[in-house]
This record gives sequence, C-alpha cells and structure tokens, in this order.
Amino acid sequence: MKNKDESLQHFEEAYLIYESYFGLSALPTANAAMQIATILEEQQGKLNDAYKYVQTATAAYRDIYGDDSEHTILAQFLSLSIIYALKQPNVKVECEKLFDHLMKRDKQLEL
Repeated sequence: MKNKDESLQHFEEAYLIYESYFGLSALPTANAAMQIATILEEQQGKLNDAYKYVQTATAAYRDIYGDDSEHTILAQFLSLSIIYALKQPNVKVECEKLFDHLMKRDKQLEL
C-alpha cells in the first residue's frame, strides 16, 4: 500500500504541475490524470475521485487523438467501469458510446 500511496502522491504532484503549465487538454496532464484514476479506482471509497480524473483524461485524449484512438478507448473503458461500480444511471449511454468508438476503430483498421 505504501508504494501505491507514494505513486499516487507523485502523480498528483505531476498532475498539478502539468495542469498549471500545459492546461487540461495536454498529453502530460491526461497521462497523469489517467494514472491517478487507475490508482484511485483500486482504492476503497475513492471511485468519485477516480471518476473526475478519468473524465479529464478522456476529454484530453479525445481532443488530442480522436474518439477512436486506443488512449481514448482505454480511458472510456475505465470511466465505464467506474460509473458501473458507482451505479450511475448513464451506464447504458456510456456503454453505447464506447461500443460506437470501438466499431469506428475496427472499421478503420479494416481499411
């Protein structure tokens, strides 16, 4: 647990630096937010915090790479996992969005 707490602290500090220097839509900020969300998602009682960070990562990845990139899809999958665990009502809508993005990516891979 000590290593995860230290890692979390490291990524939170990096996130604050990247956010203030690059802004929310920058790749370093998104990567730090994704790491934080992943760590928080594994900790008891931290899903709401994890959801805030994964939303930041998803929006930035979408701006940088597009809806159907691996980065965006992985962030959307983590987001879906979190909202399912939180029993939020928008699970079906988010699942449909993820499915659509996966289908779009697969069609592009076929070309």
